Amino acid sequence: MLMIDQKVNEIGLQLKKVNDEYIIKRSKESELTKKREDLERQLEDLKITELEKCSAVLQKMSSKQREIARTRLEELGTAALQYSLGADYEMKIYLYEGKGIRKPYAEVKIRNTVSGVETDPMEANGGGVIDIVSIALRIVVMQAYEPFIDGPIIMDEPFKMVSKEYIPMISEFIKNISQDFGRQIIIVTHNEYLASMTDSKIYVTMDDNKISTVEVIK
Repeated sequence: MLMIDQKVNEIGLQLKKVNDEYIIKRSKESELTKKREDLERQLEDLKITELEKCSAVLQKMSSKQREIARTRLEELGTAALQYSLGADYEMKIYLYEGKGIRKPYAEVKIRNTVSGVETDPMEANGGGVIDIVSIALRIVVMQAYEPFIDGPIIMDEPFKMVSKEYIPMISEFIKNISQDFGRQIIIVTHNEYLASMTDSKIYVTMDDNKISTVEVIK
């Protein structure tokens, strides 16, 4: 009987130990889950799209300035879309302000002029449209910024999500932007066609010994 009591006590102690370990692990799991959720929220906060930046700029302007900026943004955005996707597309920016609205905000839409259908550029064309629109918005904001930001525009792999058939047209858009604004545009790209449209090219390659070589072609 004594041996049974001892065995029961041993099992009871082991069960308590296992239960304590379980509670500790559950507590750690809960802490890690909360930490992960906090980090995910912080990451989402950092993912500010170019469209949201554009909206923030418009919010800080006066009503008249916002209307002027909206028109200019629409013009350049539409030009970018028509160069790349065809004449049936335009960019529309809707400003919301006035009574009942705590602060002005803007929405950007891509409109098909034939069907009249408007879509969110964040959801259009597998990401290609948002590449086009975001670059157009960046250029307009840069041109309008005070004090004026001088110097070249550097693009790292622009339009990498845009379908190949649209690259020739978007290349023409980039050349026109350079001429219209009098800015040098430097493009880092693996796209041979896009590279062929430039005034000069710098090829950087690596040999089998992992030594980089640079070739300048004008």
